Amino acid sequence: MRESAVWRQLLARMPGRRRFRTGKACQGQGIGRPAASRQIGAPQVFYRPVEYAVALIVLLCLVALVVVRPLIRVDDVEVPDEGALEELEAAKEAKYREIRDAQLDLEMGKLSREDHLAVDRELRGEAIEILRRLDELEGKPPRA
Repeated sequence: MRESAVWRQLLARMPGRRRFRTGKACQGQGIGRPAASRQIGAPQVFYRPVEYAVALIVLLCLVALVVVRPLIRVDDVEVPDEGALEELEAAKEAKYREIRDAQLDLEMGKLSREDHLAVDRELRGEAIEILRRLDELEGKPPRA
């Protein structure tokens, strides 16, 4: 009996705890009702520091995860091979040179207009394919 009285006194001293009447004064009123000295309708604030601390730690972990995730994400992008890049750059320049040569042949009269259009269309198609492969190796999005 003495232990329960000690516990009640300790609990009554804790901040944010409601005080309850006990003993003979409560008979007929039911145990666990607030003391009469407390105002009716006053806001009651209950502090649960452990629960708030856990919620705060979880919230901080989520924020840290959202902030740090882009920094540690490893993309599945392969490193382009320098030899392949140089080879494609050289092929691109050679294809541009062939297109200019075909234009010059047209201007000098070596090719007819119809032949030039067919050759030019074929050379430009090959140049576009080379440019697409270059973009793939460099990791650029495909052009429309």
